[in-house]
Amino acid sequence: MNKQRFYKWLIGGLVFSNVVLIVFLILGKPHHGPHKSPREVIIEKLRFDAGQIREYDELIETHRITIGQYDHALASAKNALYQQLRKPEDIAIKDSLLRRITEIQRTIEETHLNNSRISTHSRKNSKNYFNPKSQRKAISAMRNEHFFLFFGLLFSSTWANAQNELQVIPTFSGVPIELTRPYSLSETDSIQFETIKFYISNITLTNGLGNDVSPAERYYLIDLANQSSQHIALPSYDQFTHITFDLGIDSITNVSGAMEGALDPTNGMYWTWKSGYINLKLEGTSSACPARNHFFQYHLGGYQFPNNALQTIQLDFSDHKYQLFLPLDNFFQSANLMDKYEVMRPCEEAVHLSVLTGSLFNTKL
Repeated sequence: MNKQRFYKWLIGGLVFSNVVLIVFLILGKPHHGPHKSPREVIIEKLRFDAGQIREYDELIETHRITIGQYDHALASAKNALYQQLRKPEDIAIKDSLLRRITEIQRTIEETHLNNSRISTHSRKNSKNYFNPKSQRKAISAMRNEHFFLFFGLLFSSTWANAQNELQVIPTFSGVPIELTRPYSLSETDSIQFETIKFYISNITLTNGLGNDVSPAERYYLIDLANQSSQHIALPSYDQFTHITFDLGIDSITNVSGAMEGALDPTNGMYWTWKSGYINLKLEGTSSACPARNHFFQYHLGGYQFPNNALQTIQLDFSDHKYQLFLPLDNFFQSANLMDKYEVMRPCEEAVHLSVLTGSLFNTKL
């Protein structure tokens, strides 16, 4: 590809970006009454029936997945290109990667255009999809008078409705836990937490079409002392219906010697090579605890039989709100602080409490 052609594609991409920006500026103007999503605007204007809404949602979902796959390919190609900066310059490899990036960008724009044409321009599709005469008139008016606005509405609905993170929220009595804040354990006793840490790993998310995707990392250390750790970035192009994840670190990882990032022993979540990682750490004080200074410690883990404490959890999402709640008040309703206020090694009790903790996760507060 010559430079002139490359620059044409570059300019085309800039023009498209400006069009999208204008669309969002239009959509972002002050309005009165409750906010409606772009999807709701189109459904209302065209008076879709239930069947049409299903088909429209399938189109959005398919488009989101397709664009997401191209986005991943584009990111990989760009990453490979910038990796070349660390190596002696190879013109052939650089040109090949630039062509690949341009081809993917072109494919993305063609996909946007083709889906827009399918939705708004195809005479055959209009006849079959937009059934009543009033709908065909409405789509014609939107196409002729506000095509770019409609285009933006159509595909901003694939962006604006997407959630881009999973929130992990330990709670007590229905409210997010704050470290060192006292909570009522009973009519006479209280509890406060000094440390809440746990691993979430091997996350798999299932979208509406039954396809599985995973976040960028395999292991995440949730630490209430670091609020940013409670936000896990997700592929932002999908709407997910299910999640599967592990509470803890699997046995293969425990013996593989992988000790970087979330698995770094300096995070305070590693015993020894023999005992492995601490899957869950709860520390604090409670007036119900008879230990010295009323201090309790639950360090739950273990990867060897019969004390493998890893828990695999499967949950459904509610209303596309990607939140995981861990109600620790329920944990302490079952854990007996009077008798078992200290678990510090792999053992039967650690497995029992790990099973309990895994059963408490849910997606509704």
